[in-house]
Amino acid sequence: MPAGTPVQRHWVVVLGDGLIVVDWGDSLFQDVYSGEFLQVPESFISRPVQNDELEMLRRASRVGHYDSQQVWLINLPERPARSLE
Repeated sequence: MPAGTPVQRHWVVVLGDGLIVVDWGDSLFQDVYSGEFLQVPESFISRPVQNDELEMLRRASRVGHYDSQQVWLINLPERPARSLE
């Protein structure tokens, strides 16, 4: 089994400024390098991530494995959750 947390590949996108992020929906994105969460409009999405970019992330130990359906991300902080209060 590959190392990391699997996410659907179509959720990993490149923003217009070249930042590679995970699209968690509701305009919430997570930078794959830093783990930082960003609120930006969906219109900032430029394109889906490409194999050469995923390979670069794999060499940087941010991606454990990838295929045509999933990307296994390493050490991303958890998505903030709202309190039930």
